[in-house]
Amino acid sequence: MNSRLNTRTGTVLGGRYKLLTPIAQGGMGEVWKARDAETGRLVAAKVLKTELFGEELPLSRLRIEAKNSMSIQHPNIANVQDSGEEDGRGWIVMELVEGRPLTHYLKGGARIASEDLIPILTQVAMALGAAADAGVVHRDIKPANILVRPDGMVKLTDFGISRSTGQIDLTAAGMVMGTAQYLPPEQAMGETATALGDLYALGVIAYEAIAGRRPFTGSTQVDIAFAHVNDPVPPLPSDVPEPMAEVILHLLEKTPSKRPESGLALVRELAAAAKAMGLSVEAHPLPEPASAEGETAPEGPSTAQAPVRHVRRRTLPDAMLATPEALTRPGTLPPPVTPAPAPEAAPVGVE
Repeated sequence: MNSRLNTRTGTVLGGRYKLLTPIAQGGMGEVWKARDAETGRLVAAKVLKTELFGEELPLSRLRIEAKNSMSIQHPNIANVQDSGEEDGRGWIVMELVEGRPLTHYLKGGARIASEDLIPILTQVAMALGAAADAGVVHRDIKPANILVRPDGMVKLTDFGISRSTGQIDLTAAGMVMGTAQYLPPEQAMGETATALGDLYALGVIAYEAIAGRRPFTGSTQVDIAFAHVNDPVPPLPSDVPEPMAEVILHLLEKTPSKRPESGLALVRELAAAAKAMGLSVEAHPLPEPASAEGETAPEGPSTAQAPVRHVRRRTLPDAMLATPEALTRPGTLPPPVTPAPAPEAAPVGVE
């Protein structure tokens, strides 16, 4: 633990959540393991970085993340339980998920077999369906934001750049929000993000998992983004079952209206594909990843912690969700801030 983070150990948020140890860092915030003094349970706390305390744009993004996350209730979405703000320091408290990010199972070009991938895709599709029903678009669907518990249950996380119906636009004109490797073509072109874009991103993940490589690459983030727009989907390996390939290629249609119409529609397609292949859609433990050479990848350090039961949630006061005065004055919008992604997938900003 670096010395700067160490000084925050023991900090109490909202008079209730005591920071214990850091779990991860992003461009805007830090995620900590914390103890809820009222219940005694371990939770995860996302806190703005010290250098961003009091800055209106990151505070607004954190408020929106809390609001959007709390508007969705689904077992495959990490449960946000509380949020608040004190002296310019914003924070969100959520369940601490026992498990690993999907990136763990894809490292080294590892492939995930259809019988293991279909339950993962099905659960994410259900989570995205619930988000869409609540009017929320995630906008950053990628392996690092999909946690897989030891029993195979999936938890979708990080609504840090999500967008909801009627939400104030905190993005500067011409800025593309998302991660280049999983960016829907329409978002790369600067169009408004929709739930169908989240499904496209899930299709990219499905392709990567079944093939051991991403469908679109490039020397820069911008090159990758526009490969999604202009390049045809490369052929899948010949050993990918046809029903599985059909679902993935349907998700990767360039035109949004040609993709599955909803998360529920995708669930139906996955169920039909599973039936055709004689497979189950039920969640089950994932095997450890095998490298491209067929060897089991070495075990890495884990930040897994005990899961937390869903509990009654507190919400931010309406006044804290109002548009900050600094954002309503012409010419005062600061540069957009996006969460730092996992090392394998950097976010793209296209001016």
